[in-house]
Amino acid sequence: MKKRRHVGLVCFVSMPLALHAQEHTLHLADLMAIDVGAVRKVSSPENGVDMVCVLQPYQDRVFFAFEGRDRVNATLDAIGYKGDEGSWAVLSITGSHVDMLRIGRSRNLDLLNEHEGNHRALPAGFEPRACVEGSHAAFSKVRYRDRLYVILGDSSE
Repeated sequence: MKKRRHVGLVCFVSMPLALHAQEHTLHLADLMAIDVGAVRKVSSPENGVDMVCVLQPYQDRVFFAFEGRDRVNATLDAIGYKGDEGSWAVLSITGSHVDMLRIGRSRNLDLLNEHEGNHRALPAGFEPRACVEGSHAAFSKVRYRDRLYVILGDSSE
């Protein structure tokens, strides 16, 4: 009997999807460049992002209550967005514009939600959240169970 070897290739894929003409203010390289334990602000006065939310794997709606949530969910429905096992997304909401950065999960970059993981490793003043007002939105990175995770949060820094 001939033995066959199966070689698997794991790809880390970023699929930015601009739902409107504006360019997403956050890029995959920005998330990859965050050092473990560091904080990176998402918004600045120049880009004027109103709200930043993350969609976990399998999540296809925003559940956090804020003004505009229904419009954001209607936009996700209109484009047929479906969350799945292999990816997560960052939404930047600016006025009536919704921009999405969809990111493939990997051991080099995954998403930790606000209820799981080792939050003791997070910097002081950083509070994990599913959605954050743009002026306070930031990502931090932690190593947990042999993977690197980013987590969205409210940063008072």
